[in-house]
Amino acid sequence: MNSLKARLVLAGVMILAAFLGLTGLALDQAFQASAREGVRAKLQAQVYGLLGALELDAGGRVQMPDQYPDQRLQQPGSGSYAQVIAAGPGQSAAPVWSSRSLLGRELGYHHVPLDSGQIHFERTALGRDGLFELRFGVVWEYAPARSRELVLRVLESDAAYRGQLWQFRRSLVLWLGVAGAILLLMQVLVLQWGLRPLRRIPADLQRIHAGEAEALGGHYPHELRPLTENLNEFIRAERTRGQRYRDAMADLAHSLKTPLAVIRGAVGQSREAELNQVIGEQTARMQEIVDYQLQRAALAGRGGLRKRVNLYTTLQRIRDSLSKVYADKQLEFELRVDPAQELAIEAGDLMELLGNLLDNACKWAVARVRVSAGIDAAELRLSVEDDGPGIDAADRDRILQRGVRADEATPGHGIGLAMVRDIVQAYGGRLEIDASAELGGARLVLVLPRTA
Repeated sequence: MNSLKARLVLAGVMILAAFLGLTGLALDQAFQASAREGVRAKLQAQVYGLLGALELDAGGRVQMPDQYPDQRLQQPGSGSYAQVIAAGPGQSAAPVWSSRSLLGRELGYHHVPLDSGQIHFERTALGRDGLFELRFGVVWEYAPARSRELVLRVLESDAAYRGQLWQFRRSLVLWLGVAGAILLLMQVLVLQWGLRPLRRIPADLQRIHAGEAEALGGHYPHELRPLTENLNEFIRAERTRGQRYRDAMADLAHSLKTPLAVIRGAVGQSREAELNQVIGEQTARMQEIVDYQLQRAALAGRGGLRKRVNLYTTLQRIRDSLSKVYADKQLEFELRVDPAQELAIEAGDLMELLGNLLDNACKWAVARVRVSAGIDAAELRLSVEDDGPGIDAADRDRILQRGVRADEATPGHGIGLAMVRDIVQAYGGRLEIDASAELGGARLVLVLPRTA
């Protein structure tokens, strides 16, 4: 069953059916107990009426008046019956008196010893008819020092009881059915209302897909806000990656126009040696541009699940490589980084970030390059300093633009710091440029969130 609503409705129906069934059973048992108690009270009142009318003569024989307390006892087959049973020692526990209503009927009797004043109540049968029976034990003193043990037995047809029970059960089933239907309808309505925010999400996503909305809007319940916020974040990330990819492709096409134009001009005007030199230079430049733009476009594919990379180990590898590249400078590298510090970042991205920053520092440094890292509750700050001439405040924003260099005489194409900026922004961070207070040169600071 793939429908969440159907599952909830089915679970509700099962719970409701169990609840109503148990409720009906409990009410039925309670009604039966109450009805039986009513029959018992009625039969007990008849026993007391018989006691008031009963007399024993001098010989201990039972005498009853012609008119009984309950007129039904005089009508044969009325459903109300009475007997007086001799139950003393030496007695056969046989009836010594029976009401006229028992005319032509035989009542079996199973003797149950009863003390004086003791009551026994049960349900029995007379042929096919069900009966309620109440017995009352009594010791009747009819002469000085002479008494007789008797059992007064009254019976009542259970037809009225069964009729009441059937009527009650019919009403009970009807009203429980009505209550169940109402509760089920209310449950469906509550589910419709409760699941309405979930139904809004596909509709809002369709509007976003159609370009009618920028993100999931409106007020969603607290339970759905993590979902909608993550969806909005995913939508924003996808838009950013898509835009970055489109920009990279557009920049690639635009950047290749100039080298291609130079090649075309050289083919038509230059000699063969000069042509080879121009083609070599321009194809090298085109390769750099292509590599940069493809790397920049690849930023669109970076996901949120990354392995942790050791920062100190990566810095050591880059330091060893740059020491060979700038061996003529005899630079002193100072790494103020915790050897156990790790970052949740793509290893290639970390190499690109640190490689560009350290290469830039080595390019301008006189003798010293320092790398230090600090971390707090919210972010990591990684700074790269050198003792070179530094970067003028007026140039700090400009050199982050692609193709711009602080010194045009220095080799390069001005894409290293732009690449650093793009990568660090993809991770939700930023690149800061200021002056090194201790070394006197430039200080470039990578600020990354703790999740990186």
